[in-house]
Amino acid sequence: MADSNSTGCALSARWCWPQPWQRRWPRTLCPAPLLSTSALAVSLLATDSSHPDRAALLTRIAGNGLVAAVAWDDVDMACARDHGGQRTLTGSAARVCDGHDAQVLLVAAQADGDETLFSVELDQPGVSRRRLTGLDRARTHADVTLTEASATALGPVSGQLERALRTARITVAADLVGVSAQCLDLAVAYAQQRRQFGRVIGSYQAIKHRCARMFIETEQARSCVRDAAWRADHCPDGLDLAAEGALWFAAQTAITTSADLIRVLGGTGFTWEHEAHLYFRRARAQAVLLGDQMRRSARIADRLIAP
Repeated sequence: MADSNSTGCALSARWCWPQPWQRRWPRTLCPAPLLSTSALAVSLLATDSSHPDRAALLTRIAGNGLVAAVAWDDVDMACARDHGGQRTLTGSAARVCDGHDAQVLLVAAQADGDETLFSVELDQPGVSRRRLTGLDRARTHADVTLTEASATALGPVSGQLERALRTARITVAADLVGVSAQCLDLAVAYAQQRRQFGRVIGSYQAIKHRCARMFIETEQARSCVRDAAWRADHCPDGLDLAAEGALWFAAQTAITTSADLIRVLGGTGFTWEHEAHLYFRRARAQAVLLGDQMRRSARIADRLIAP
């Protein structure tokens, strides 16, 4: 139970500071390696920052803007030693997020009977990358093929990749909340200035109800993401379900709100000249980036209903 003074301060702060729906943060579909480097690579390396090579990579990311990509899905990689004792990797990693622009690739492979994390400099001989054209125009993917490429062992990776993926789910969910919020702002701004039959279209029930639903779902998604982010710092026991649930709800909301934006815009929303299709693309692409919605909802149900 909070005392009266602390409660009064909290209430004052609540009403004095702008509420989330009153803020207008600048948003853009920036092609930055937020997911690959900040969420996945940093989280993966930080699980054992005492390792000197991991610490060196973290320093390069923080100080020199190193772009690191992580191969976590559809990886077929074999490790060997060359004549000088140096580790080499041969194999492929499909659909690596930001793999075309990355300077370092983090990938797991079996070494001496253990699953080990390796870092591979991508500007060396023996590395080839094929850029993929995806639905999201603001994010790059690539198929990466290694042929006896030199690699640095970064220690065991058992369980670490799944912990990094939990952070990635929260990051993707937060990005999708930004997509939903931007779609809401664009829809409301258009509804307030577009006129039909002598009235702004925002005065019509069909438009105002749609915008109201977009607002409600966006704020619900924001609450889910904030809860997952809080649990990441304070309550890791419930983080699996919170991260999965936040991503599921945020993805569903972004898909709905980006489609609703196009409907509010009418004919304008279906043109390439308007930016609405970029947010629609981001919502659809992000929804399946870390697993599709059907499997995600099945995992949530299993955690909630399992005895």
